[in-house]
Amino acid sequence: LTSLNQEKDEEAAVTIQRWYRQRIRLKEKLRLESLLQQKKNELNRSRNEDVQRTVSKYELEQQEEEEKQRRRAVKMQAARKVAIENLKKKREEKKNEREKIVQEEMQIQEAKVRKKTS
Repeated sequence: LTSLNQEKDEEAAVTIQRWYRQRIRLKEKLRLESLLQQKKNELNRSRNEDVQRTVSKYELEQQEEEEKQRRRAVKMQAARKVAIENLKKKREEKKNEREKIVQEEMQIQEAKVRKKTS
């Protein structure tokens, strides 16, 4: 009877030890899986930050390019306006010059007519 109890106690002890080792292995496995997931999360976060930095850089470059194009367009518009004003002035000057020549020719003709009549 005593040896039977002792045998049962030993079997129970072996079962408890097996269960305990299994529990320790399971805890270690869960710890390692958790650590692995943490590392994956850190890597993804780092990648996301890199992507966000790259996107932000490209957005900034695009905004700068748009600003350059806008400034270029404003300069071209101003240059066009100046060119148009200069063209108008030249046309006005030519018109005035033609009128002056016509006036001078009329005065010459009038002087000739006066000379003939006198």
